Amino acid sequence: MKLKKLDEKALAAIVDETSKAYKSMKSIDAKDLQSAAGELKKNWKHIKSEVDRSVKVSGVATKKTVTAVKKAVKKTVAKKAIIKKVITKKKA
Repeated sequence: MKLKKLDEKALAAIVDETSKAYKSMKSIDAKDLQSAAGELKKNWKHIKSEVDRSVKVSGVATKKTVTAVKKAVKKTVAKKAIIKKVITKKKA
């Protein structure tokens, strides 16, 4: 499931789907599962803020990585051009 926007309804759907998956497990108490699901649904604003913070941090890291890769590519291309010029001069 891919979300464009995390809101109370979307989080409730995620919690419900996850709860269904865990209901069949014998090692998990049904009351505990229901309690945890209810707590997650009540705290949806806090969960949303945590997710938003993570997305923001990952976006910054991605931009830094792209910038570093662009610089490395420019250096590599420049070195290859210099090497190519040297080789052609030696052949001549």
